[in-house]
Amino acid sequence: LALYVAAMDHSFDPKGCEGNDCNVPVKAQSQVSARAASDLALMAQATKLPQAFSWALHACSLKANDPVLYPASCGNVSAQHWADAAPNNAWPWLRLATEAQGRNDPSGVESAMHRAALASDWQHPGDEARRMLVSHLPPSVASTTVLYALTGVGFLHADKAGLGALYQYCGANQDANRAQTCARLAAGLLKSSNDLVQLSVAIKVGARTGLPQDLLAAAESQRVAAQANMKSTVELLRDPRRQCPFNQVQARISIRAADIGELAAIQEEFRARPR
Repeated sequence: LALYVAAMDHSFDPKGCEGNDCNVPVKAQSQVSARAASDLALMAQATKLPQAFSWALHACSLKANDPVLYPASCGNVSAQHWADAAPNNAWPWLRLATEAQGRNDPSGVESAMHRAALASDWQHPGDEARRMLVSHLPPSVASTTVLYALTGVGFLHADKAGLGALYQYCGANQDANRAQTCARLAAGLLKSSNDLVQLSVAIKVGARTGLPQDLLAAAESQRVAAQANMKSTVELLRDPRRQCPFNQVQARISIRAADIGELAAIQEEFRARPR
């Protein structure tokens, strides 16, 4: 986990600039994150652990467009390695589908989506990363520090970009085979949804594939309530003096989300407030 967090390119404090060159701390952080990405890739190759492959893939992807800092060891880890290590988890297959979409490989997309639909495990590695980080935070840590730390680990959820490939794959025009695959994908998404983004995609794809209306109605009710609650929190930002309360709310939700998921954490936060 320490390597993964170090691999994230965080923002920096302008007061840390050396002289007038504010690129110095950025360059230093980039070098640190590149070394951490390299170490993660080596760890994944050595351990063959699904979690390690997932973290390494994301850390390496942040350096993919930097020919100077891109670690050579990153070339030895792939989404296929992750899928081989966790064949019953849907997320590596969705990542493979996204990659196939990017290279305009319809058969690759079809194959990866079929495997994702057969997966019995929809647990995302980012959830475990968040739990691990929260378990190591001091009880008295400031809310801004909590948000900063969880934002770093939260970048792992960029791997949920596979949702975009799924949404496109399960578009309006589906033949019988694809409709069956998409129905399974929607059911898996809906059952495992613990954040607003995934729940929203699950509802839309589920409506296209004919999931039971009672399930979709209950999910939509949950989505609308969570979205309304979060909107009321964002309203705090209209007043600069309310930044601190906003951070406190976000930190509480983020910490609880590590244990019970974002949706349940939002519900718990607002249920505890006086009417």
